[in-house]
Amino acid sequence: MSRESSRQRYGAIAKLAIPVSLANVTETVGFLIDSGMLRRFGATSIAAIGVSGSLMMFVALTAIALGIGTQAIIAREGKSAHKQAGFHAGTGLVAALSAGLLALAVVFPSMDGMLRLLGAHGELAELSHAYLMIVWCGLPLTFMMSVFRSILTAHKRASYITISSFLFLTIKVVVNLLVLPGQTTSLEAVKVLGGSMLLASVTQTLFLITVLFCLRKTCPVALPPSFRRGLESLRLIFRISSSVFLEFGIWQVGTLVITRCLGNFAPIHLAIYHLAMRIQGLFLLAVSGFGASTITFVSSAFGAGEYSEMSRWRNRHLKLAMVLSFAGLACCLVFPLTLLGLFIPIVNAEAAMNVRMLMAICGYLICVRTVNIIGGSAIRTMGKPIYFLVAQIFSFIVIVALGGSLITSVAMGVLGAFVAMVIDETVRAIVTLVYFEREVRVLNAPVLTSAKACSTAE
Repeated sequence: MSRESSRQRYGAIAKLAIPVSLANVTETVGFLIDSGMLRRFGATSIAAIGVSGSLMMFVALTAIALGIGTQAIIAREGKSAHKQAGFHAGTGLVAALSAGLLALAVVFPSMDGMLRLLGAHGELAELSHAYLMIVWCGLPLTFMMSVFRSILTAHKRASYITISSFLFLTIKVVVNLLVLPGQTTSLEAVKVLGGSMLLASVTQTLFLITVLFCLRKTCPVALPPSFRRGLESLRLIFRISSSVFLEFGIWQVGTLVITRCLGNFAPIHLAIYHLAMRIQGLFLLAVSGFGASTITFVSSAFGAGEYSEMSRWRNRHLKLAMVLSFAGLACCLVFPLTLLGLFIPIVNAEAAMNVRMLMAICGYLICVRTVNIIGGSAIRTMGKPIYFLVAQIFSFIVIVALGGSLITSVAMGVLGAFVAMVIDETVRAIVTLVYFEREVRVLNAPVLTSAKACSTAE
């Protein structure tokens, strides 16, 4: 491959991945700003947002899974099957809206029970409940936004996703700055944060609907012509979505168990745990833009039968993503106290644990989780739900058994959870790299055999 061709391919990746990364980082910055604004209300308020965020992510897993499945199937069709791609997009939106309405009917009656399972009680439960009561009103919008974004990413129109996320952040921050200073209690503060998030979500959804309407010729969205065609599209989407749900779902259950274990410690431990995960998330969501790009480019190669290109696209994405992850590692090593001190009094944090060690572990996790994000995205384009099921069962055992023991029995608190994550992520990163290459060789074997036979015949 010529140097110019290679430069063009890296440029194509950057053109798609960077806008998605910016969008993901922008929304995470919004949550970190929330935590910073709650600093004067104490660690319990910050912990409430963290506990609520864990439940929100668990419920939103179906939305994320549907979005990734829809994106991969649309990208597989390529430009030659534009109409069929529109049917997949329409099916994904109908499935997302239906799932969002169903989630809305389920979460409100079970909210208190879920909070009790996480060990939230007293003021922590009250604040979490108040926040979720407002934010979860927008669940159908959350599900639809995930698919809206997947459609635009599959058609390589990611710049609109960035604009929508900046719009989300602007509305959220402006409302918080205008209203939050006048609040005197933690309960009033979390209600303001919940209201600003709901308002920002509504605005973002309306913007994306408008964008897709204006781009309807290049990013078509249509209902399938028959029920049978709709079921076929849903089956294809579900094949990929199921792997996402298995991976993220089992991981999130493990996270909820860790949250429950940390509930036995002072609120500062829960607050630090969720803030450390948010700091990781700030870099990993930037990396996830390259994960989304991996799905689009590797799916296109898979749909075209260019199996060798699948491996090349994976490697290109991994190289670029690792640059971001090394930047995250450097920040965690050089500015550990500054990063955590932005959101919580560093004196309180240092009294509870070794902050420098915690942030060094966070930096390592950013790097190794980058490998899992890119490698997992590449594997996901082929479906492979059994692989993700086995991988996440291993992850669940390590996180829950080892992590839970280190947190409670050894009394390591937050550090115990992160030590378990290091073991889990490292093992899975090695397996992910090896497994993808093996699957590509299996796919490529008939092609190579055929080419060799033709060469022999000549």
